[in-house]
Amino acid sequence: MAKDERSRERSADPTAKLLSDLEAPLWWVRLNAVNALGEIGDASAVEPLLEAALDHDDQVREAAVRALHRVRDPQAVETLAGTLRDSHEKAAFRRNAAAFALGKIGDRRAVEPLIAVLVDEFYTFVRATAARALGEIGDERALEPLLQVLQEDHILYDELVREAARALGWIGDRRAVEALLTALASTDWTVREAAATALGNIGDLRAVEPLVGALRDDMPARYEVARALGRLGDVRAGEPLLRALRDKDPKFRRAAAEAIGMLGAPMVEPTRAVLQNAVESDRTATTLSALEALGRIGRPAAEAIALVLRDLPGATHGLSEAGAPAVDPLMLALRDKTVREAAGYALAKIGAPAVEPLLEALKDDESELRRVAVETLRSIGDSRAIEPLVATLGDEDPEIRSAAAGALGQIGSPGLEPLLAALERQDPRAREGAAQALGTIRDARAVEPLMSGLQDDDPKVREEAARALGRIGDKRAFDRLVKALIEDGSYPARQAAAGALVRIGDLQLAGPLQRALAHEKARVRREVAQVLEQLGWTPPDDTYAQLWNTVRSEVSEHGDEIARSKIGAGATPASGSKREKRRRRRTPRKPKGRA
Repeated sequence: MAKDERSRERSADPTAKLLSDLEAPLWWVRLNAVNALGEIGDASAVEPLLEAALDHDDQVREAAVRALHRVRDPQAVETLAGTLRDSHEKAAFRRNAAAFALGKIGDRRAVEPLIAVLVDEFYTFVRATAARALGEIGDERALEPLLQVLQEDHILYDELVREAARALGWIGDRRAVEALLTALASTDWTVREAAATALGNIGDLRAVEPLVGALRDDMPARYEVARALGRLGDVRAGEPLLRALRDKDPKFRRAAAEAIGMLGAPMVEPTRAVLQNAVESDRTATTLSALEALGRIGRPAAEAIALVLRDLPGATHGLSEAGAPAVDPLMLALRDKTVREAAGYALAKIGAPAVEPLLEALKDDESELRRVAVETLRSIGDSRAIEPLVATLGDEDPEIRSAAAGALGQIGSPGLEPLLAALERQDPRAREGAAQALGTIRDARAVEPLMSGLQDDDPKVREEAARALGRIGDKRAFDRLVKALIEDGSYPARQAAAGALVRIGDLQLAGPLQRALAHEKARVRREVAQVLEQLGWTPPDDTYAQLWNTVRSEVSEHGDEIARSKIGAGATPASGSKREKRRRRRTPRKPKGRA
């Protein structure tokens, strides 16, 4: 009975059940409990999660530390701060987890306890976590203790110095500059990297010259040195960064391009000069890096980018590497007819950041610009474009309507509901485009609405509905397509229905087609016979065999009549052939007004 009572209590209190699961022998049960406790965010979970941070399974330990900082209850901060004061040697990992969680929570009540750990803690890894946490909180009370860390004689404590340097950068106080400049000369490259990042964040121009000197660093620290110079925004760094575009290390070139982009407009002409020299010297890597730098400069480089797109094949790759900053100048380049396609290609490679500006371009008065915008959105395939593209199905330009339908088809199932709604719109052009897109998506949920589209008042809508049903290939549409083949007054719509029947290709459903061989209209008999022939149908008995032979003779005679009428009108049987068309193009025309 007592066991049943405890079970009922756990059912009523989900937290109690999860706390119990933390003791489970299976690691995945403990992991699920840790994640759930983090989602609940109750302060009562702090102590158990601190214990879980010592679990023998790596995944459970990592999840427990993440869960701790999701506990936003004010009481949790007090509990975690209390854990920092537990000086027992075996509690070091608990103190480390608590310091990490307090940094993520960001509550300023934790500053003094974290400073105490930074100053007095025996274990370096716990001190390093406390330093990072203080930086994340960003309170100036931590400035002096962190500076003291940088001034200590650390031989094996590079992790601590690195985290202290990062924390000073996050706090952003200029009083840290001198100490960080000293750290920039550390023998450990990770410390130099952290110091460079911090100096870039603080933004004090005293750091420009030392950072320019640090560009000569042969370790990965120089990547952050370059970016720090970019954030400082001083053009004195321009020439050294341009030299970096010629470096053999692609990561260093990328960092230099980013930094040049941050320096902005003053770097347009110098970067163009580097680009021109690289092109003339056939240095592909430098060419691409200079293009990326121009792209990152953004709108001030718009004119230069348009010239580059016009004169340099393959420029789109380098520009697309610039990402979001290049979107504005490339959108301006879309208005230049000579580089429009190249700009669209670069925007497609940039992807998501280009979507919103491209959606605005769909409203432009110039149809060719709208077309390129649609094609570019098609390449990107972002679902944000669905509704605007559905609206574009009603565009006055048939090429744009077709491109919009193709783009919606490319995006796929997320566009299904808006397209089904578009089948009901009053504008027949929108209905036609929606049917076309639904055929590309090939979702069976569109079959019934498309079968209704076979009865549309507009023949082009009926044609696209039939074609879409053929692409989907659902057998439910077979009889309705046969009806369209027999009764539709539009030849293109009937041909689309015929093609759809062949695509579905199920001879077991061919009964209505067989019977239509005896239809009173010769046109129906001929078109039905052509479908049956493509389906590989054979007459099931002598009666159908005789009827089949008669209709095939009609088809043959009809073809001969068409050929004779064309010859009688002055055409030759080969007049439409590719060879004849090529011959006519090669034959020079006489200039008008001359004998």
